[in-house]
Amino acid sequence: MKTQASSDLAKIVAPLSIYFLFYFSMSMVYPFVGLYAVSGGATPLEVGYIYASFYAVSLLTRIPLTGITYLYGRRFSLLLGLVITTLGTFALPVSKEPLILLMANGLRGLGFSIFQPAIISLIVDVKTVKIRQEQAIGYIYTAPPAGQTLGPALGGIILATLSFEPLFTIAAALLLVSASVTLLTIMGRAGGKQPETRQDKSTATQVKEIFSPDFTLNMYSRVTVSYVLEAMTAFLPLFAVGVLGMATWEMSLLFSLAFLVNISARPIAGWLAGRSGEKKVISLGCGLSGASCAVVALSATPFGVWAAMPLYGYGIGAAVPPAYSYAGKVLKKNVRTLGLAILTLAIDLGHTVGSIVSATLLSYGGYSLLFLGAFTFALTGSLAQFVSLRLAKSQQLVGEKRSG
Repeated sequence: MKTQASSDLAKIVAPLSIYFLFYFSMSMVYPFVGLYAVSGGATPLEVGYIYASFYAVSLLTRIPLTGITYLYGRRFSLLLGLVITTLGTFALPVSKEPLILLMANGLRGLGFSIFQPAIISLIVDVKTVKIRQEQAIGYIYTAPPAGQTLGPALGGIILATLSFEPLFTIAAALLLVSASVTLLTIMGRAGGKQPETRQDKSTATQVKEIFSPDFTLNMYSRVTVSYVLEAMTAFLPLFAVGVLGMATWEMSLLFSLAFLVNISARPIAGWLAGRSGEKKVISLGCGLSGASCAVVALSATPFGVWAAMPLYGYGIGAAVPPAYSYAGKVLKKNVRTLGLAILTLAIDLGHTVGSIVSATLLSYGGYSLLFLGAFTFALTGSLAQFVSLRLAKSQQLVGEKRSG
């Protein structure tokens, strides 16, 4: 029994550690890139394009670069993604010019596009004995919010005591630590070293196998959640510091609070998904994350922003793990890596659209319009899952009547 428990723990700790260090580093930087750009004279629209470059590059390169994992294995993809992201992070303090920041952030997006599908493919294939797979995935997915909780707090402290340049350098060094952990732990375990077997089917045939109605709906809901993430992460710092007059350290604590709640939500989401179904939990997560944006828009006060962050954190935490565990169920194994890469395109698409549309709404209608737009979009993701559940239940009742 103890051996089985130890084996389960080992299978969880390795990807959790790599994922945590990656998001810890990324979250030290992400909320502050906009402030760094504005300090150099960037406009809100330019800030939107700088943030969009990260996910736009990832969106364009993610599918073509899945071939790296097929040919060389997940371990190689993880290492390559981490090294490229490190180089992009080191490049951020080179200049405050919007074009340089756009290029540096785009390089970080390229690394992300290689790293993310490989780590997710590794996670959904985790096979545990004493722990339900949905719960194991939920535990591993506490890594991103844990990093997102500690990252902004440490980033805020570094920025308050030092400056932007040391902040970016320390964040890059943490990515190198994540690469070291990958070298030490992912060596044949869970397909980490051996290349995955590439199927004879063409990519077009594989894509047709992937896009079932359930998978497509799951992807759409993931787009709406990512839109909210981008609207809040990219523009709430500008709103809190520039409009509400909050200190930088206080703004960083807003995100730490949100992702502390996010951590608690993820295992609960995995537990709920295993008992009541992923769709209900995804619908709840989309709704709560959108509600947080409505609170920010309608209150426009420091108190309202603080009140919104637990809703935001719990909504994101509830929506993300079920999306991946559900995809692992509906995708056949021969197209799983490609399917998960396509699902993560929803992240890139949501963030890219969120950056550009939010910046445009800000330019024309102010922060209230920006956050109300995010609320409306998230609501569509929640309602889509709810309607899908109702239709499935109606079809089931019709089938029972016919068989009866």
